[in-house]
Amino acid sequence: IISAHSTNTPIQKDLELYKNVENCPANEKRESIERKILSHNCYYHTIYLDKKIIGGFDVRIKQDETYLLHRIYICDEEQNKGYGKQVMKMMEEKFCQAKIWILDTPHLNTRNQHFYESIGYEKIGESRINEYLTLFDYKKEII
Repeated sequence: IISAHSTNTPIQKDLELYKNVENCPANEKRESIERKILSHNCYYHTIYLDKKIIGGFDVRIKQDETYLLHRIYICDEEQNKGYGKQVMKMMEEKFCQAKIWILDTPHLNTRNQHFYESIGYEKIGESRINEYLTLFDYKKEII
């Protein structure tokens, strides 16, 4: 299992870079995660490769046809192998009732921005969180 509290994880690096202590997944309590998993509007999924956990994603229903990709992550050693695109495609098929997908990503994470844009997401805005972090907002409409 990937530990978000390890000093080598991207989540820990994001916490140090963006100083977003209140909202960083590295600081999320187990009770908070469990409460979200039990919610009717939250869907947590684990990504496996050959029976090994390599990541996960969290989808939330915002409105009837608008879904939020709250989080997606794939461990460093499995990145750049096409798993992200496979997971995004599977996610859109699983939640086929979604007509609009929204998500955000940190302004300095150009890798994420390129990934989302390569699969049809468009930047629609920005939200300043603190002096170190601005989130870029993305949207994809499913026709």
